Amino acid sequence: MKVAERPLYSAQTASTSLPKDSGFLNISPRRVTVWLMVIAVVLTLLSLSFQLNYDSCNTFTLCARIARLVDLNGEANLPVWFSSTCWLLAAATSLFISSLRDPKTKQWRRHWQGLAMLFAFLSFDETAMFHESFGGYFGAFFGVGDIFYYSWRLFGLLLLAAIGVVYLRFLLSLPGATRMLLLFAGAIFATGAVGIEMVGGAAEAGDLGFIFGRRWAYLIAMEELFEMVGVTLTIYALLSYAQRFETSFIVKISNRL
Repeated sequence: MKVAERPLYSAQTASTSLPKDSGFLNISPRRVTVWLMVIAVVLTLLSLSFQLNYDSCNTFTLCARIARLVDLNGEANLPVWFSSTCWLLAAATSLFISSLRDPKTKQWRRHWQGLAMLFAFLSFDETAMFHESFGGYFGAFFGVGDIFYYSWRLFGLLLLAAIGVVYLRFLLSLPGATRMLLLFAGAIFATGAVGIEMVGGAAEAGDLGFIFGRRWAYLIAMEELFEMVGVTLTIYALLSYAQRFETSFIVKISNRL
């Protein structure tokens, strides 16, 4: 069932309930999603174009600097900042939903708060590379390799399964459209973060020798695009769900110490 889109809070309600010098933000889930999708596609195309022509860039030229700035497989650059910001937005939206007093959300407040913590961790992980720093220790201990060349993926799959079990009743309590959107978004993200990277892990382990050069660049682009699309659809699902409740989120700045 299609839900008519309405802002989280309107100018009319804001003008009657807020002081004269207060402001409000009108959020459109579709508009936010479209812009995030556009940014994700642009970053992917820029990274892919520079990676395919990287040999023509001198190491210290502007071309090489831009290539590193938009490299989907790099660190401390625009794609990393974008993904981290998206997960932080998903965490903030989940926390907002957990604060609603509606009985439909109050019953599952802890679950929404748990999602907020999970999304906040994913935001932190995008910039701190926590999984790559510590995943190798677990992999060496358990002796995994080949498709689990990036050994943390094995534990990511186990964690994903555990979250699915814990959140099963919560997912079933959601409206059908929201539930399907979240599951679809999670499947797309997992395909990129786990599935496609398993192919890359097998290639780096020497089991898939045909993936090299341009094919490797395409594989990286596909992996990162799936991850960015996954988090964007997650944000859309959360904002659309929050849109069902005629509420507003107001932050009051106090002069108290």
